[in-house]
Amino acid sequence: MKQILIVSMLAAGLCGCSTAPLSFIVDRDVIDRTDIHRIPVRLVAIDGESVAFRPQPIAPGEHRMTFDAAPTTGYHIPVEKTYPMAILPCTYYYVAGDRANRLTPDWSLVIEETDPVGGCDAEKEMQKAGLHGKPNADAGSRIISVASQ
Repeated sequence: MKQILIVSMLAAGLCGCSTAPLSFIVDRDVIDRTDIHRIPVRLVAIDGESVAFRPQPIAPGEHRMTFDAAPTTGYHIPVEKTYPMAILPCTYYYVAGDRANRLTPDWSLVIEETDPVGGCDAEKEMQKAGLHGKPNADAGSRIISVASQ
């Protein structure tokens, strides 16, 4: 019985090594602290599935990502928004929010910075994710469109 358990655990571990993702969403922090309207946001869900890891691993391709930001003074419910995003392989995405001013609860998503994941082969990660062709460097630094909920 122990041998079956050990073999199944090893198989599950090996399967995990051969699957994407090798990109990450880094939330809950602000890199540009000189912008007084920049706020931390929290990643809530990817494609409707709740997330729990920080930084959150994500497969390359197009995804619908749901974020929320802490409410401002006088409000009690966080403002949650969903953004379709094109994710490149082997990339860290540092995200934050921007408010028009400190009193409005509305905000927009900002990709503050992207960094490469060390020791990662982008073409192999695209194949693991089931995407073909070479990664487009311009696709990962943009939000496809904005659809707030």
